[in-house]
Amino acid sequence: MKIQTRLKIGVVLSVVLAVTVGALVFASARSVKKAEVETEKITEIISGISALQNIAHEYSHYFGERSLIQSQLVYDSLLELLSEWRFSDHEKRITADHIIRDLKSFKADFFRLAAVENNIWDSGRQGNASEQELKERLTVQLMVKLQAATSLALQLQGEIQSDLSSTLYRNSVAIACYLSSLTGLIVGILFWVRSSLAKPITNLQEGIRRIGAGHLDHQVGTDATDEIGELSRAFDLMTKDLKRSTASIVDLNREIAERKKVEQALRESEWKYRRILETTSEGCWMLDPQLKTIEVNDSLCKMLGYSRGEMLGKTPFEFVDEENRKIFVEQTSKIPGTSHRSYEIKLKKKNGEDLSVWFNATTIKDEQGNVQSAFAFVTDTTERKRLEAQLLQAQKMVSVGRLAGGVAHDFNNMLGVIIGHTELAIDQVDPSLPLHADLKEILKAAQRSADLTRQLLAFARRQTAAPRVLDLNDTIGGMLKMLRRLIGEDIELAWMPGAGIWPVKIDPGQVDQILANLCVNARDAIAGVGKITIETHNIVLDETYCTDHPGFVPGEYVMLTVSDNGCGMNKETLANIFEPFFTTKEVGEGTGMGLSTVYGIVKQNDGFINVYSEPGQGAAFKIYIPRTKRAEKVTEKYVEPAIPKGTETVLLVEDEAPVLALGKTVLERFGYTVLGALTPLEALAMAKEHKGPIHLLITDIVMPEMNGKELKTRIEKLKPDIEVLYMSGYPADVIVHRGILEDNVHFLEKPFSINSLLGKVREVLDQT
Repeated sequence: MKIQTRLKIGVVLSVVLAVTVGALVFASARSVKKAEVETEKITEIISGISALQNIAHEYSHYFGERSLIQSQLVYDSLLELLSEWRFSDHEKRITADHIIRDLKSFKADFFRLAAVENNIWDSGRQGNASEQELKERLTVQLMVKLQAATSLALQLQGEIQSDLSSTLYRNSVAIACYLSSLTGLIVGILFWVRSSLAKPITNLQEGIRRIGAGHLDHQVGTDATDEIGELSRAFDLMTKDLKRSTASIVDLNREIAERKKVEQALRESEWKYRRILETTSEGCWMLDPQLKTIEVNDSLCKMLGYSRGEMLGKTPFEFVDEENRKIFVEQTSKIPGTSHRSYEIKLKKKNGEDLSVWFNATTIKDEQGNVQSAFAFVTDTTERKRLEAQLLQAQKMVSVGRLAGGVAHDFNNMLGVIIGHTELAIDQVDPSLPLHADLKEILKAAQRSADLTRQLLAFARRQTAAPRVLDLNDTIGGMLKMLRRLIGEDIELAWMPGAGIWPVKIDPGQVDQILANLCVNARDAIAGVGKITIETHNIVLDETYCTDHPGFVPGEYVMLTVSDNGCGMNKETLANIFEPFFTTKEVGEGTGMGLSTVYGIVKQNDGFINVYSEPGQGAAFKIYIPRTKRAEKVTEKYVEPAIPKGTETVLLVEDEAPVLALGKTVLERFGYTVLGALTPLEALAMAKEHKGPIHLLITDIVMPEMNGKELKTRIEKLKPDIEVLYMSGYPADVIVHRGILEDNVHFLEKPFSINSLLGKVREVLDQT
């Protein structure tokens, strides 16, 4: 039999027994309730009969009208109560009828007594003996009948209580029997449950525990045909399936773990992407398919001066002028057909200013290719444009420098030949002849051409320089006489040297160039009488100053200031004053290279230059030259001595034949023995063949076969005591690249005059 069927039978029997017990309890309760009602009625009847007794006794003594009325009311009440009472027991009904009969007899006798009393009362007498006897007899009859009625009522009350006791006893016995049966049934069900359900379920629990511990080979096993047996067999089948599915579960767990890793990586990637958008300095702008703004970051809001709320919901067309609107219209029309677009545009800031930006836009589409949004990185290109302008300027200067360096060597060689031969010709021509004046003009033009070449090289920071540690005050003080002649008598030159000026390392000739160019520039800016002031003092540039002045480097500097009270300059002129060949003078009055030369020299010496000027307020040029801390002796001002003749032997190496011939002629004319060579190998051969000493090697630096330094090294092996004087028309960067411009190295820059050559030769030889 199935467990479910067994349980149903047990439940039905339990319900039947429980309902039976409930019915018995309910019947007992009804019997008790009925007995209580009947007892109350009997008690009321007994009380009414007792009241009639009292009324009859009162009336027999006082004969009052009130007693008659009361007796009538009590009698009617008792008769109504007894008439309505329905007894299930026949004997009780008979007893009740006897009580009614006695009450009716009482009523008849009571009214007879009342009639006798009324007759006596109406006749106005006391009544005779027979009447008195009749009254007494009627009164006694009344009392007897009432007593009999009371006895019957008490008897009826006893019968009711006896019936109640019997009913309660019978019901109690039945309830006890049914409860015993119910208890036995429940106990039997429990024992059956224990034997038929508890043990199989315990076995099933043990199987679950072992399988949960990983013993997938465990089988519960049972021969029962009930539900527990079916469950056990199904459990065993499930265990077998679980064992077969273990590998799949492991794979599934591995897949879940991998998916969790991917999800975690995705969350981290999303967090990083959001952090990038929130922290990037680039502006981020996202549009929906209707080109309305749906997202912007703080950087873009700061660029344009709007709040995020002011930009959301607006199209990009609301942030451009009409000209740039065309660019936006063109680019946004490409969104459906392109995935990426880059373009430059000008946006309108909230304050009305233009903002140049670079848009790097991407179209975001779903899997079906529908446009979801457009996203763009917005880059402020203001700083980039400024840097581009600086780069363009720097490239332009580099181009000029390359041009200057490219022509310097050949041009300087040609100028050297022109200047040398012109000087030789001047010495041979009578000063009174017109030819002498012509030669002087040729020499002057050649020297001006040489100066122009030097200025180009200075501007390009490729000028060959021989920096020395010097006191800037002493150097400037030695130039004042020349500067005063340069600016003229109408202009006052004020010199205000600073106290305790730090030493600087710079070529003294470059200081001369700076002051000469600045003073000439100031002179030309003064119309009539005026004043030029030259000042020096120490200054320390800190981080704050350098932050406000891009390009400056913190440190200690000596500041050279040249100011004037001339006409001043406007902003347009200030922006171009260091441009090569830029000039505000009339055609033929200036080359436009003066301030460019100053700029190049300052930069070549790691310095800085600032210009302060306004129209009508004059100008002030402030030059910052780095302080040198090298323990060198400050170079005193060099005074060129008179040039004596020489008798030493000189090996002259120059790959340009005209320059070689000129140098050989000049040196031999002043007493030197000259060995001339066009190539380094020819010079080595001459050094080997020459039996006597060779006192000085004069060599070009850049030559075929080997450079001047290599030649000097190889000749020193043949002539250990030989001195060397280098010369070159190449720019400084080419010479430095070959390792020539070092301290204590003698160098002569082309083009040079005869006096410069002879003076430098004598200087080198005299130091030995």
